Amino acid sequence: MDDPRVEWIGKQVYLALDIKENEVFEELLERDDGIFERQLGKFLNDTPEENETSILFYKILKEEEEDVEVECEPEIPDIEEEEEGGEPAEGDQAAEPKSEEPPSEQALPVSSPTGEEEEGSRKARRRKAKKSAEEQKKDGDTPQPDDASKSETAGEGEETQEEGGEEEQENKPPKTKMIKMKVMRTYLHMCYQHLPEEHASSDCVYFLRNTPGMVPLPNSMDEANETLPGFFEIGFLNGHSLVMLEQIISQVYMPLLSFNQHRNGSEVRKQDVRPVSRTDTKATETSEDGSKEEEKVNVAESRAKALLRDEFLINMQKFASSINRTIQQIEGEVRLEIPEIELSDNMEENLANNDLMYQIRDVCSEWAKKIRGALDAELKRVPQGKGPLAEIDFWRERNASLSALTEQLKLPTVVKMVEIYNQVENEFDDLKSELNKYYVEAKDNVRFLSTLERHFKNITHGSSFQVVIETLPSMMNALRMVWIISRHYNKDERMVPLMSRIAWELAERVGKVINIRTIFSEGTEQVKMKTAEAKKMLETWKEQYFDVRAKIEASGRDQRWEFDRKKLFERTDHMAFICQNLYDCAQVLEEFYNIFGPELKAVTGDPKRIEEVLTRVDLLVKPLEEVSFDPFEIQNKNPWKSHMEQFYKQVESIEGEAKMFIDESFQSLRSAEGAFDMLLNFKHIRSREAINAQMMQKFKDILVQYEKEVSTMDDLFQTHKEEPPLHKNHPPVAGAIFWERSLFHRIKHTIVRFLTMEDMMQSEMGKHARAKYLSVARQMKQYEDIKYEQWREGVEQQLPSLLKRNLLIKPQHAAEEMREAAQKEANEAAHQHHMHIHSEAPPQPTHNAPQQVTINAQQIGQKEEQKPDGENANTEQANVPTSPGVELKYLVDFDPQLAEIVAETRYMEQLGFPVPELARNVALQEEKYIKYVDGLRFMLSRYHALLASLDTAESQLLEDHMRDLRRVIRPGSKRLNWNSLGINDFVIKCNAAIAKFESLVNQIQKNAKDINQRLQMIENANLFKAPPQKYPDTLPSCKEYFEHIERERMKDFEILARKYRAIGPLLTKMEGLVVHTNSGRSPKLHAYYSYWERKVFDSLTKLTVNNLRRFEIALRTEKPLFQVETLLAAPDVVLHPQANEVYKLTLQCVRDCVEGTRMFVRWMQGTCIETPPQKQEGEDEPYVFSFFSDISVNPEVIDYVQTIQTDIKSTLTNMTRYLNRWKKYRSIWKVDKQAIADKWYQKGPSVVAFDDKLQYYYKTIDEVETLPLVKDQECIRLHMGPLASSVKEHAKQWITHLGKILRDSAKEALYTLRDQLDDKSDDLEQTPNQLEDLKFVLTTISDIKMMSLDVENRIRDIMERYRTLAMYDIQVTDEETELQNKLSTLWDELVWKSKNTDASLVVVKKKFTEITLNQITDFKKDLETFSEKFYDNGPGAVGTDLEKGLELMKTYRVEVSQLEQDRQELANAEKLFDLPITMYPNLMEVQKQMKGLEMVYALYEEQRNTREQWAETLWSNLNIQVLQDGIDGFIKQLRKMPREVKSMQAARAVESKMKEFKDSLPLFVDLKHDALRDRHWKELMTKTGQKFDINPETFTLANVFAMELHRFHEAIGEIVTKASKEMGIEKGVKEVEEQWSNMKFSVHPYMKGTSNRGWILGAVDEILQILDDSAMNLASMSASRFVGPFLNSVQNWEKSLSHISEVLDVWMVVQRKWMYLEGIFIGGDIRSQLPEEAKKFDQIDKTFKKIMNDTHKAPTIKTACHAPNRLQDLEALSQGLEKCQKSLNDYLDSKRNAFPRFFFISDDELLSILGSSDPNCVQEHMIKMYDNIASLRFEQGPNGETMASAMISAEGEVMDYREHVAAEGRVEDWMTEVLAEMRRTNRLITKEAIFFYCAEGKTRIDWMMDYQGMICLAGNQVWWTWEVEDTFRKVKKGHKTALKDYAKKLHGQIGDLVVQVRSQLSSNDRKKFNTVLIIDVHARDIIDSFVRDSIMDAKEFEWESQLRFLLGEGTRRVVSPTVYLENLAMVMSTWV
Repeated sequence: MDDPRVEWIGKQVYLALDIKENEVFEELLERDDGIFERQLGKFLNDTPEENETSILFYKILKEEEEDVEVECEPEIPDIEEEEEGGEPAEGDQAAEPKSEEPPSEQALPVSSPTGEEEEGSRKARRRKAKKSAEEQKKDGDTPQPDDASKSETAGEGEETQEEGGEEEQENKPPKTKMIKMKVMRTYLHMCYQHLPEEHASSDCVYFLRNTPGMVPLPNSMDEANETLPGFFEIGFLNGHSLVMLEQIISQVYMPLLSFNQHRNGSEVRKQDVRPVSRTDTKATETSEDGSKEEEKVNVAESRAKALLRDEFLINMQKFASSINRTIQQIEGEVRLEIPEIELSDNMEENLANNDLMYQIRDVCSEWAKKIRGALDAELKRVPQGKGPLAEIDFWRERNASLSALTEQLKLPTVVKMVEIYNQVENEFDDLKSELNKYYVEAKDNVRFLSTLERHFKNITHGSSFQVVIETLPSMMNALRMVWIISRHYNKDERMVPLMSRIAWELAERVGKVINIRTIFSEGTEQVKMKTAEAKKMLETWKEQYFDVRAKIEASGRDQRWEFDRKKLFERTDHMAFICQNLYDCAQVLEEFYNIFGPELKAVTGDPKRIEEVLTRVDLLVKPLEEVSFDPFEIQNKNPWKSHMEQFYKQVESIEGEAKMFIDESFQSLRSAEGAFDMLLNFKHIRSREAINAQMMQKFKDILVQYEKEVSTMDDLFQTHKEEPPLHKNHPPVAGAIFWERSLFHRIKHTIVRFLTMEDMMQSEMGKHARAKYLSVARQMKQYEDIKYEQWREGVEQQLPSLLKRNLLIKPQHAAEEMREAAQKEANEAAHQHHMHIHSEAPPQPTHNAPQQVTINAQQIGQKEEQKPDGENANTEQANVPTSPGVELKYLVDFDPQLAEIVAETRYMEQLGFPVPELARNVALQEEKYIKYVDGLRFMLSRYHALLASLDTAESQLLEDHMRDLRRVIRPGSKRLNWNSLGINDFVIKCNAAIAKFESLVNQIQKNAKDINQRLQMIENANLFKAPPQKYPDTLPSCKEYFEHIERERMKDFEILARKYRAIGPLLTKMEGLVVHTNSGRSPKLHAYYSYWERKVFDSLTKLTVNNLRRFEIALRTEKPLFQVETLLAAPDVVLHPQANEVYKLTLQCVRDCVEGTRMFVRWMQGTCIETPPQKQEGEDEPYVFSFFSDISVNPEVIDYVQTIQTDIKSTLTNMTRYLNRWKKYRSIWKVDKQAIADKWYQKGPSVVAFDDKLQYYYKTIDEVETLPLVKDQECIRLHMGPLASSVKEHAKQWITHLGKILRDSAKEALYTLRDQLDDKSDDLEQTPNQLEDLKFVLTTISDIKMMSLDVENRIRDIMERYRTLAMYDIQVTDEETELQNKLSTLWDELVWKSKNTDASLVVVKKKFTEITLNQITDFKKDLETFSEKFYDNGPGAVGTDLEKGLELMKTYRVEVSQLEQDRQELANAEKLFDLPITMYPNLMEVQKQMKGLEMVYALYEEQRNTREQWAETLWSNLNIQVLQDGIDGFIKQLRKMPREVKSMQAARAVESKMKEFKDSLPLFVDLKHDALRDRHWKELMTKTGQKFDINPETFTLANVFAMELHRFHEAIGEIVTKASKEMGIEKGVKEVEEQWSNMKFSVHPYMKGTSNRGWILGAVDEILQILDDSAMNLASMSASRFVGPFLNSVQNWEKSLSHISEVLDVWMVVQRKWMYLEGIFIGGDIRSQLPEEAKKFDQIDKTFKKIMNDTHKAPTIKTACHAPNRLQDLEALSQGLEKCQKSLNDYLDSKRNAFPRFFFISDDELLSILGSSDPNCVQEHMIKMYDNIASLRFEQGPNGETMASAMISAEGEVMDYREHVAAEGRVEDWMTEVLAEMRRTNRLITKEAIFFYCAEGKTRIDWMMDYQGMICLAGNQVWWTWEVEDTFRKVKKGHKTALKDYAKKLHGQIGDLVVQVRSQLSSNDRKKFNTVLIIDVHARDIIDSFVRDSIMDAKEFEWESQLRFLLGEGTRRVVSPTVYLENLAMVMSTWV
């Protein structure tokens, strides 16, 4: 399945229908030639039709038979049965009767038709067959009986088969046969919309489209799983569809939308914090108002949503009810079974037919029973639910049930049968009438109650109580109508239950919404609102009932309502009472919150106490919230009443505490005014009456507080009047006065408020407070006057000098002035700064506020140091960031004192003081100064920001433009001051210059940004794109992975190379912007070219490094990139591909990544033009200068390449190490298994060893099967499947070989033991006649005793071997089985026989026992003597003389051996005479010591011999690693010895000698260093005092060993370090010498066409790079302290290379200039135009060619650059060429000034025109000089001259000139004449076209065919304008339909154009007509809009706003252009 959508659908089907077989869905798609796949594709790709909006899938299980091929085996006859006459073998479990028929092929049942039998033993195959049969039994695939019996027979025959027969049979090919099996198969089916009827009960999964159009095709299965579920509704149908739909609506969606769910769900949580409605005492009134407004908005929004939700919920409930009724009608209705009988129209005939009557009687009786049962069931039913909606549902359901029965009884057949039945029985008529009665009742009730359904739904699901309140009146009127009209609901027994249901619903609603436990957490406003609405709803219910009842009584016509009022209103009245109580509680809380609000907190100053009171207020409702009963239940009326009484007691308590608190608080008020306002406010807000009265008595306390406040203000004034704190932005003097007045107003404002209460102020306390106020006010007024006078005098002195300062100042001058000002005013400034109120937040300058130039005087001294925002212009500019090399040039010199005076003047006038005239004038001009200062600051900020935006390269590039800009700004610092009148003009001029420069900078930076984006793309390119996965969980092979990377990398490199090649043209474009040339080699841009070339190099370097880094990280991560396979290639486990091949591919990929930079060709020196390939001597291919040579030697690149090498090596090593784990099975896959097994058997393995081996191989097979077949090793995935299979196969072969050896060894051991026992039995039977015979018999007896354990072990071993053979199913003969069973008996008999013989020889043995005991005593004495000698003088007591110990070991080894031999003989005698075996501990200890010494001296001797071999090695052939490995190996051997051995003296001596030798080895390495020279050896001899003969022919390691150099560690290390450093310098100098002695210039012939113009140098980039590298290397050498021996050589080469560098730079400049000017001055007309410059160039050309010829002959760089006067000659040539270039540029500028359109073409193009006398040379450049003019048409004049006769557009239109222009003389002259003729001809043709428009009988179409497209467009527009205005004139004259007539004319013109466009036209004519058609359609639309809008006058705006063309006096005018000008310009072809 290629479509992920189809695959995703298949997976959903598998999951839903529980399908395990993977091919079922694919089989569906392929069935019937893919018809289902096409249908599914149409379902996914198109908008489904009405009957195809959903698809369903269901499955069917079918039982099928299939043929299976299985392997079978022939029956093998039992050999023993044939020999013994048909007796069954002993080991068989069951034997079949012998058959005379020949054996036939037998079949074994298997589990799959493709199963193959593996090689192995017959037993293993039988186990597999048995296992397969069991699997078949489990799967339900039972084989046929015949097959089973044959299988059993075959299995039994196998058990008796001999070994030879097995091997012969195994070599034969297996035979197979076919059997039939029954299997269950799953088939998937798909259908549209609904299931087929026969499968309607099947489970199915459906997919329903919910979007039109095509389902988007995802890119992967992950994306499909994420996006596709949004395009389908997916479900699983496993039951009744309507029941499922009803359940999901009623149990999912309706609870989600339920009003009560939403309302009460969030209210259940109980909050322990204070109620939300309690006013936050710290919040301001503004925030409270804002929150209330926001709450109102949220409430309105939530109510609108609730209404919408409720409406939807009602409709959904209605839909659910409809579903229920439908289900009931489908499943629950009573169906009358109507038999298929024929009834005659004649009643008599029917009655006479007895059979018919019998059938009718039975059917009708059954009908009667069913109808009676249905009626009884309906009458027993009651409404489900207590609400009124349940009543309606009840009658609807009854109506539906009875309606179905009634309709069935109306069927013709049923009517006829009932009529016949009634002739016999009468019961049916009564039943029908009863049914009809109940049916009519139900139908009437449904009809009348349906009118109430809307009201019932509102009271049940309405969004609020208000909705219910509004519903109740209309509902009660509707109930009244039902009562009046209905035949059944006009009685109390019907109406009272309905009314009770309504009352119950209302009560339930209140109980759910008003939750006593949570309602107070919503705030008092919400509590009051909800309880008031609930109460109103309940009262409205009662009121409306009585209103309707009164209306019924007043009518007098209807039956009165005399219902049980207690039943209707008892509960609702109680609930209304509870709601009123809750409302009162909320009101109490609100009153307390109003009292203890923020005003009281602000006045009293005791917020903690207020919070405590508020906490008590919050706790008032706590008992109500925690009641354990439901207060709305009427039985809880008394408990609720007691709770309310307790509530009001608590309220009284809190009131008393509040009074006490207010009395205490007013004794220590915070603010008199605040307290006064609070008391006034309490008169107008709702509060507790007792508390309010208490607070009205506190005015005296307020007067006391006011006197305290006046005293406080007086203290503040007296304390700070000398150093007043200033407000933000206030100047010092005005700020001080403002401060003083602020204090004054604080006391004045309060007393003015007090004056409003005359009673309070007339009291004694009031008069005293007023007198104190007046005293303080007089002091403040006097302070104010003094401050003003001091300020006025200072302003008159300072202001004139400040206005004479220059506008701008240099930064250094500004610093000096600021320091002087700071010294003068230091004290005052520091003081002011300290006292400033907002000193940490200096004012921010704004363009609209006057404070922008207000600078505090105290900040002057901080201009250079702190520089805060908002200071003078100087500090502002100082904060502008600058790029390296760019400094601030100017600062705005607007003195802070001047700004301060302006601010003081403004504030003084605001304060009402008169100010000096000059100060007023300056202040009046404040806006102007602000504008000037802002303008200057803005101008300087732009200027400095512009400079700061330039980097170093751009600064160098634009140096000339920056100089011009500085020239414009300079007058501001020299000439202009603040009194000057030209400040604004100066700012404008500077801004214009800056804007011009900014435009240039923006263009430069825009191009630079473009280049940077390209470089960024290069940097971020991914060169290691991994191939996509073909299948899930699969990886590409190694070769596939790297081949894909290489392909993608080549594509990416080609794209990046194109991006790189586009950089050159961009730089050429920038060259045109800066120096107005487009050569790509401008000298002024040399540095800029180099800058970008370096950036390109950096980007390529980053590209390479980043990709190498990412690749290196990918190699180190645990995510595999590709996979390799593991194969068994005995004797090794190998990779495919091999590790070295993977290594090579990886490194090749890395190399290709680096070498890809060859595609980026370097630019020529000083240009942005790619260097062409250069021919090199001896090379076939030209050399391309690219970045590769530089990037490839980058150290970081090299490091990453080396790191990648290391990583891949490490990975491959780890892989190999992991594969080495498989080498634990190495013994398994050996080829010569039989030989190895035989060799192993020769070692005498026990049966346990055999069992271990066999068990090992079986476990190996099991273990290999459990091993993972995939292993991820860093970046490589190993596939080990083939390896595992090979290992298992080899293990099975081992089992076969070992089994054969075990069987043979068991047989041999069995028969050998039997023969040995027989021999011993024969020996015991000899009679001892002499001593030797006695010894022989005794020895035999002893042997039998001694061998007892051995024999028993051998017997057990043999028994175990045969048991093992049986366990592993290895066949043995019956003879062997019988013998091994008798073996124990034979041994017991032999033992018994030996005991009898031994008893008969007791007397003889006593004599020889005494002699043996004496020999033992003598041997013990000899041992003691030998032991003392060994410990005192043995090899362990020699100390460090190991050579002596080695000799002693030989002697003592012989003696110990002899003693051991004597001990053995005595032990044998003891055994013979039954004596106890004597132990000799001395001998055992000596043997133990000898064994340890043997190990030590063997190691010593081995290492001594090895050292002697090493000593013979010549010094020149020394390999230190051999010595290191050797000595380490010996030390390891010593350390592996037992601890007691290592503790011996000899072992410690050996270890000491080996460590000394090891410590001296590093010195060998040092002395072996290649850097050592004779001088270093001599120095070494001096420091060590040793003499060395370093002749390489005789100097061996023996000499070094003898020197003991380990004593001279430090001296040797120092000398070797020095030698290595000097060697590095020596090599570096040699490399420089070799490199520059052989390096040559690449000299190429310079060809112009076929002409050879001399020789030029090739690219020198590589030479310069090598030159830089060599210079750097030499510099580092000369700085080294080891340079001494080579100092002179290094200095000489530094000078030489410096000279070469200078020469090369000048040489390449001269060559570029010569190549450019040579083509201009050599040949062509320029020589005649510039004769002097041509002569100079000829001399330069001659000199340059001579230099190049000499260089061609001797191209060595060193020789060429060091030629005599070479540098001076080249510099002279450069200056001469520069002068020629300048003269040429001046000449070209003169031509451009003569004909300015030459500015549109480059210098080379202009030179090509000027250098040719052929007028046709301008043709190729016409399109550049003129917009859309492709060429001119030249003709031959009458006198042979060339004439320009016409111009031709790019579209091919021709405009003939009215007068031909002669193309003779200077090109700029006749081109100027051509331009004038173009304009004149164009003007004349346009006038002519307008004049002849539709004249002389020509149609408009014909007129357009005669003129060019541009002329037609202009003429049409002019005439359209005239015609419209003419139409307006006609309208004025009374022609009312003129505009409509003109509109019809325009429609006709468009029709003509459409017809013409559809005819045969040329391409250009078609374009012309299409353009005119577009304009005409627009004109028509305008006129149509005029007609529609009644535009009748040319002065109307609608006409004035249109684009109009008017032809004036010889010119064309366009009036009132609009946006349509753009559309017109797009379709017109502009000629001039």
